[in-house]
Amino acid sequence: MRKETVKKSKYTAKELKKLEEKSALCDERHDQLLRLQAEFDNFKKRTAREYESLAKFANEKLINEILPVVDNFKRAVDSADKASNINDLKKGIKLVLKQFEDILRQNGLEEIRAHGTQFNPDKHEAVMQVETDKHPEDTVVEEVSAGYKLHGKVIRPSLVKVSKKILKKQNK
Repeated sequence: MRKETVKKSKYTAKELKKLEEKSALCDERHDQLLRLQAEFDNFKKRTAREYESLAKFANEKLINEILPVVDNFKRAVDSADKASNINDLKKGIKLVLKQFEDILRQNGLEEIRAHGTQFNPDKHEAVMQVETDKHPEDTVVEEVSAGYKLHGKVIRPSLVKVSKKILKKQNK
């Protein structure tokens, strides 16, 4: 008589059922993870496209505000040929400049006032030192070129001349 060999599992039927359920749950979670990863990749690509578009057209509002200034400058150039009074031309150009500065100010640009202030390397760039006894040392005595801040951030420092003490020559 032959004995049939039945392979006995070390797991009970209940345990096998639980393992199968957990395996199915793992497969489901794995599929969810793959879909989530694909969604995230699509989100990154869409965000990159939106950012690129935003950066490309970020200045559109500002440019539309500046276009009337360009028109006024063109009118000033046209009238310069016909102008009989230079003071009227000068007055017109000053008005256009004011219009331009107002637009820039409304968009967050602020001029850095430097003359007479203490030299600050965060706001000023020294291009020359001037020996003087009229001002305390490290005082801005002349502004060569204006500096600007955009929404509080320095985007161009003022180019300035800074005072320094007069060096006394000693005769021997």
